[in-house]
Formats: sequence, C-alpha cells, structure tokens
Amino acid sequence: MSIIKRFTIRSKLAKCESLSSYLTRAAGTNGRDIVGLLEMVKRNEDYLLHTGDLKRMDFFPASMLNIDKLCEMTGLTRVDVNRSSFTNLIRTFTDSENGEQSKVLKGMLREDLHYCPECIEITNSISLHWKLKGVDVCTEHNKQLMNKCGHCHCSVMYQDIRVVNRCPYCSGYLSKVKDSREIIDQSHVKQQAWLIENWKHLIEYTGRSFTPSEIAIKMVYILNGQQEKYNKELIRKSRYSGCLEYLIQCARGTLSKKCAVHITSLFSVLYAADLHVRGFLELNVPEGFIHSLHEKSIGEIAAGTACIAPWCERYGVRGELVSTGIFHTKKGGKSLSYCMFCPSCGCEYALDEDNHLVERSYFIKAYEILSNRNISKLTWPERIKVMGLKRGRIQRVLAYFQIRDVLELDGIKKPAINEKMLEKFVQELDKGIDLAEIRFWKEWVNYDQFLVHRYHPLVVQALFKSYTKPKTQDSDPIFRANINNTCMELLECDTAINLPAVAKAWGTSATTIRNKGCSDLVELYRTKQFEMKRGKVSMKIEQKVTRYLEEHEGKKVSMKELYAVTHTNYASLRRYAPQLIKQIKSKKNVLLS
Repeated sequence: MSIIKRFTIRSKLAKCESLSSYLTRAAGTNGRDIVGLLEMVKRNEDYLLHTGDLKRMDFFPASMLNIDKLCEMTGLTRVDVNRSSFTNLIRTFTDSENGEQSKVLKGMLREDLHYCPECIEITNSISLHWKLKGVDVCTEHNKQLMNKCGHCHCSVMYQDIRVVNRCPYCSGYLSKVKDSREIIDQSHVKQQAWLIENWKHLIEYTGRSFTPSEIAIKMVYILNGQQEKYNKELIRKSRYSGCLEYLIQCARGTLSKKCAVHITSLFSVLYAADLHVRGFLELNVPEGFIHSLHEKSIGEIAAGTACIAPWCERYGVRGELVSTGIFHTKKGGKSLSYCMFCPSCGCEYALDEDNHLVERSYFIKAYEILSNRNISKLTWPERIKVMGLKRGRIQRVLAYFQIRDVLELDGIKKPAINEKMLEKFVQELDKGIDLAEIRFWKEWVNYDQFLVHRYHPLVVQALFKSYTKPKTQDSDPIFRANINNTCMELLECDTAINLPAVAKAWGTSATTIRNKGCSDLVELYRTKQFEMKRGKVSMKIEQKVTRYLEEHEGKKVSMKELYAVTHTNYASLRRYAPQLIKQIKSKKNVLLS
C-alpha cells in the first residue's frame, strides 16, 4: 500500500467551488500537475488516468478517486467532496446503483467554461453551478456569464484548465477583461436566481433518497393541482413540457426499463407551480392520490370484460369485446360508459357507474324468457306484457334467434334469406352506408325481412369491421381542430413538423393522432412547410445567380466560378431552380467547364 503524503499547503474550499477547481488550485500551490495528483489518489490502480478524465471529477468523484486518500492528502472532508460535486444530487435521485451511470443530469453538463470575471477575481475559484447548462447569469453581479476568453476569444475547455484564473491557450487572466457585458433584464435575473438557488439546494442536500417513481408521483401530484383524486384531464391541461405518458408510467412503476425523470422536467414543473425544490423534497403525497393514480382506467377495466351471452362462441373469453367508439350514453335514465360490441354474437354492452358490465341490447334477457316459455300463440299485447319489451324490440329478438337457430321457436314463421340482398347489405356496410338508410330500401317485403338480414352473422361481421376501422377525420372535430392549430403554430415558429413533434407540442401521443384520423393533417402541414422552405431556398439561389450574371454581363465566366461565388452547385440548381440552368446555358458568354 502506497503512503499518501499530505500537502504542505492546504487551501480551503471556496463557497460553491467545484472539486476540479479546488484540486487544480491545490495541485498548483503544491508544485504538482492536476493529472499527477489524481494518479496518487485514483481508485483503480491499474487504470492510467488522462486529461479526458478531468471532467468526471465534478460528476461523481467516488467512481474514479479513493475519497479517503484524497481527504488525507488535501485535508478535505467527505462532506466537502460531496458538496463540491454532484454526488449529493445524484444520491438524492437514486436511478442507478452506480452513481456515474446516473442519467438524471444527462446532457446537462458543459464541457466549456462559463464564468464571471468578477467572481474569479474575488474567490480565485470556479463555481460548480457554472457547469450546468441553463445557468447563464451571475446573480451576484447581475451580468451574463462569459463563455470565451476575453483576450484570445477562445472557448476554454474544462479539461485544458491548469490554472484557475488563466486561459490555457493565451495565458491571459480570465478576471482581467474589459467589462462590456450589458446588465441582464431583471425578470431574467429573477428566473436565473430561482434556478441557481434550487441547484445549490440539491448540491448541498443530504437528506433521504428518492426512487424515480417517488419523484414522478410528486410531480404528477403537483400537475394535478395537489388535489386528492387523480384527474387525467386536469394534468393534460397543465401543458407539461415533457412526455406526459412517460411521466405517468414512471409514477405507476409500469415502465419496462428502469429510468429516471430528467432534472429539467422537474424544474419545469416546479417553476410553473412557483415551488422551491426544498418544498418538493419535503412534500408528502396523500395515500388517496397514490391509490387513485394506480386505479385501472376505464379502458383497462373494459379490456378485462367478456361476453355474457350463454349461446355465444366467445362466452367468458376476456378481451374479445370491441369498443364502438361511443363513450357516454344512457339507458333507463342511468349513465353508461365505454360501449362495446361482441363480434361473435352481436350483443352490445357498456359499463355502469360502478364499472360493472351491463347489456345495452336485450337479447340475454329475452333468451332467459324464451328458453322457458312459448309465446307463439300469444297476442302482441300479451307478448309485450310477458317479455317487458316493446313490439319493435320483440320483433328484433325473434329475428335474431331465428337466424341463429339458438332457440326452437315453434309456431313462429321464419322469413327466408335473400342471398342477393344479403350480399348487397354487406357491401353497402363496407362502403360506410348507415343502417338507417339500409332499413328503408324498397326491396324489403316488410320489417321482419330486414331484421332477419340485419342480424345475420355476415352482417354482424360487417358491422364489426365498421367499428374497428380507423376513425375518419370527422369523428372528433375538437381534437382535429386542436391538432390543426398546433400545426399552424409550429409552421409559424418554423419548427419541424412531424408526428412526434406535433404530439409533444399538444401533449398527446403520435398513436392517438393516428387513431383519431389526424395524421393526414400533420402530413399536409409537413408538406406545406417543406414547400415553403423549398421556395425560400429557390428564391435565394435565384437571386444569387441572377445578381452574379448581371455583374458579369458581357464577360466570360465559368460554371465552376459561378458555383464558388454563389455557394451553390449543379445538384442544388437542378433541385431548387431548374429554370436557371436553361437561362445559364442560353448565355453565350458562359464557358462551361
């Protein structure tokens, strides 16, 4: 075991200073190079450290350094090491057993230095939070952070820094620059102050750790207005900046792969709700909300139901009922939701207020009566009294059971099936013709003949196809209008238009846009955006080429020179401005080369 020599000069850790800044200073004052210092306290003796490892120090130093050796050499404590790096923050959001593999700060750390010259002049240190993307202001001096050396105007890469207050490329003092930066707008300074204060709190926080699911539950609770009952519609209106479906799945713990909620999504929710991260970490979510969050959605409940018609081939088989697209209706004064249809027997169902499956049609009730009683010799008033149904419904019931031969209905004449009419019936349904229109065809002898064909298995299958066919663009005009407005906004902002982009902008999913028949709208605006961009490029090229030809009127020029001066080429001309090729070739003074 190698003996660790303590530094002769032991500097103190400055307020908010990063570990890399401190060790760079400590190495310099003790006559050592920063890489050589790290070699002495590295965790893996067999690994040869290099300058590319310097950026790892501030993230999770315990993954590369022996913290005990480091503390013994420098006089730092573990508390100092943790608060001068992102260790505390990463341990708070425990998304990985290996801290260095944590994704909670993915894409958030800068590789080039952003700094405040006045702060460096006073403290001779580099603050840890300057390393975070989005932190652009020094709230101490109300000025924009600099991102280049004030002398050579080069971006200063963290891994190249060997002296805290010196540019590694020109050796100029970073603190001694002409201050020409404008004072930042106070509203922006206020937003930055909130952001930096929250970052600092997480960097210093040493309380309990939270799983990604716990963090997501707290975020969903805030988006829900901190109400006790989970309200999906309320959350959708919150205009959450990330993927709402992902956040809810993370809260429920139903993601197929363990993932973290990104810190930017958390800050977005907190800032919109005017909350500090301190209050967020202390927030206790009511058990009632968590329970309601995990309750099955009405769609999930419906997916677990099965046909209850005793004669049906799919009797008791869960997941076979198909949604009709009607989500709210009434029967007998009672509210019903999520209407469904059995593709095998044609029975219709819905969920009552207690989410129990009930029959919307009346075939099961009629089956129970007709199985025990012959109504062939009863008058219509008597049939209505016995069955508790109106005459028209009894006619439908009899036609239904007659065509399927489920019951022996002695004494009741069965109308014959007209094969041509049956074929026409199916074809018209496939075309989208409504049943009400087919009902009044002149070819029907009477209503009973229509009913026998209406409940024929082939017609039931045709109706099943119409229910499962993708919705037309008129099925949800409100949703379509919202998607249209979203596309218009993206077009005006010159933001790329595609299904994922539109879905994120509106707060839904690409699948929902497809299922609701609005993908054609997205494609329309995408094409429009492409044509607009094409038109701008074409106009720009045409202006350049025309101007060049006018300036060289009467002179002999080559195509090669024309392409170089106008920053274009033959392929671009052919694609965006083919008319110019003919114009150029028609010029006798142009030398093709």
